[in-house]
Amino acid sequence: MKFCEVLKMLRNKSNMKQAQLANILNVANGTISQWENGSREPSLDMVLKVAQIFNITVDYLLTGENIKTEVVELKQLQKEVFQQQKEYYIHQKELFILQKQFYEDQEEQHINLQFYGRPHR
Repeated sequence: MKFCEVLKMLRNKSNMKQAQLANILNVANGTISQWENGSREPSLDMVLKVAQIFNITVDYLLTGENIKTEVVELKQLQKEVFQQQKEYYIHQKELFILQKQFYEDQEEQHINLQFYGRPHR
């Protein structure tokens, strides 16, 4: 989404008229209309004020996406993947220990078979 679309959506969700927003920002009534139809862009200072008024991030105001949230979600996914890898390696280690024990038991049976001529326990 573009700034003009996000601004219009936020203003409408807040049941705010263009004139009300213009009054809060201390700009002409037509300025809000121009921002919303994309014929004019606000200054950075105005972008910051609009974000504060609607209690949103500048990222969201400019793109319609909350980039900060996506980064947090990505970090959470990375943690989950790391945890799954950790669990996988723990299971692999347990499997290795079981296999080692199995081969040691097989070797012991082979030695007993050679020594006693039969399996011995």
